[in-house]
Amino acid sequence: MKKLVKSLYLLYFFLKFKNWSIAHFLAKDGFPLDRIQEISVKDGKIVINKTGQAFTIDQIAPCKSSFDLLLTIVNHDQVKIDTAGKEVYITWDGVRVKVDSFENYYVASELFIEGLYSLHYNKSLVVCDVGMNVGVASLYFAHMSNVQKVYGFEPFKETYDAAVANFNLNPAINHKIVPYNLGAGGSTSDLVIPLSNVDSATKSTTDFVLQHLDTDAVKTVTVQIRDIQEVVQEIFTNHPSEELFLKLDCEGAEYEILEKLDGSGLLPKIKVIIIEWHFKGYEPLEKLLTANGFASVVFPRPTHTIKDMGMIYAFKM
Repeated sequence: MKKLVKSLYLLYFFLKFKNWSIAHFLAKDGFPLDRIQEISVKDGKIVINKTGQAFTIDQIAPCKSSFDLLLTIVNHDQVKIDTAGKEVYITWDGVRVKVDSFENYYVASELFIEGLYSLHYNKSLVVCDVGMNVGVASLYFAHMSNVQKVYGFEPFKETYDAAVANFNLNPAINHKIVPYNLGAGGSTSDLVIPLSNVDSATKSTTDFVLQHLDTDAVKTVTVQIRDIQEVVQEIFTNHPSEELFLKLDCEGAEYEILEKLDGSGLLPKIKVIIIEWHFKGYEPLEKLLTANGFASVVFPRPTHTIKDMGMIYAFKM
């Protein structure tokens, strides 16, 4: 039955666009028929009708699992996509990042369109970005006029290098970012972990998260983790006049990080904390935050791969 449906899709897309390669691409990956009027085909490229933006199949391929996401991004008035060369770049309010995977498109959408970290705070801040990934959030924070410095922590070398490349695209603000090819956790250690066959945004150093991911049974990678207590204390020492904003998107390490900050007495000294939780629920995190004088708001954000995840926005009262 599925083969028949795809064959009908293929015929429909070919009759509409007169291009077998594009018809096969759209049919194979299930382009939503209810949005078909938003695109056309010209000179062997897929054109977004609203903007006139043209994509090759290779450029659009990272979003083949979610054409809706791509169409939402390219049709957004405040986001510009550069497809002039082989690589694709997204620009938002002067911030420019390379997008070469679905996860990078997704993260750009979360920050630039949804405003996941759209924090309006009129005091001088320093940001500790744990789970820097390819640097989109660090750039977003550095773009804020009241943010004086961003310290970013990313343990995976390939992902870290991609972040540095994105920082180099933004010379007007990259001086505010201090990146580390390190993770942050409950203690300082070197971890040997199995390689996971997932995009950068879902790589993890924690055992309970790795159990849910597709990992290689043979290949491993060694990553360095630094004690979050040392990280935060050093930031306080270097920035006695700024308030600290802690962002945790670290695929499971958020639990041990908050426990360590609670045990060390540093947690109540932080003013703002935004956490993405994974697999173990928000309750243990919220309990620690409440005990340390934070008011928090919880937003579940399940995905098709991770049902137990979401955001916590916490503010020291």
